[in-house]
Amino acid sequence: MRLLPNAIGRHQRLRLIFEKNPAMNFWWVSAYVVKGIRRHQLIYAADHLYEICQKELLKLLAWQVAADKGIGRCRQNYKYLFQYLPAEKEKALVALFDFSNQENLTQSLLATQIFFHQEAQSFSHKTGFSYDKETAEKDAGIYQGKVRTDRLIFSALEMAHIS
Repeated sequence: MRLLPNAIGRHQRLRLIFEKNPAMNFWWVSAYVVKGIRRHQLIYAADHLYEICQKELLKLLAWQVAADKGIGRCRQNYKYLFQYLPAEKEKALVALFDFSNQENLTQSLLATQIFFHQEAQSFSHKTGFSYDKETAEKDAGIYQGKVRTDRLIFSALEMAHIS
């Protein structure tokens, strides 16, 4: 199957945007995690949460180390990342990895969102990197053809608890 030139250009533009803005990628994919939780597709939700959202969080933490300590790489799979960060951050991150049931997956998503938001704000203040949670969520929503807010995410998660 051959992609049309416009489709190729669109995909390349989106890829470049996401590579340069982990916040947009994080908030965009959070909607897919909610969708998976809501539909009781726990493998789908856990995969998106771990493989994309939580890896964007790790990338952000690595950027903080680079900005604070001048260390460019933390090795493959962030092997040495927590040598440069406080122990409580490692503890908080490890607590996010319980995907054993729908309740734990939902709690992991919410905790991951809070952790990401706090770290992104901190990084933004230290480095001048542009981060505004509402703008990141809105931009991600616009690319999906709709505007999302925390209220919609939390409503969807509450409905997942009810059904």
